[in-house]
Amino acid sequence: MSDNGNKSAFATTTSVTVEIDYQAVQNMPQGSSINDIPKKQVIRTTGGLTKREYFAGLAMQGYIAAQADGNLEERAQWAVEHADALLLALEKSP
Repeated sequence: MSDNGNKSAFATTTSVTVEIDYQAVQNMPQGSSINDIPKKQVIRTTGGLTKREYFAGLAMQGYIAAQADGNLEERAQWAVEHADALLLALEKSP
């Protein structure tokens, strides 16, 4: 299986914030412009589930809804196997 299963299933979210050094603002000369305020841009990116994790979760949800027997470890293994099979099938599709 290629690395495709480890790619994000959803778009990642990115937030950009601007941090201001308030100590530096207090030390600015009088009459300074707002544009002179020292700023630092901070970019934070958060990812979500990988495709493999997402597909395994969907498979496990269906498995649990369809039957309540089997232990949790067996259900989890079944879900991961089906997620991997789905990813392989998707790689072979045109």
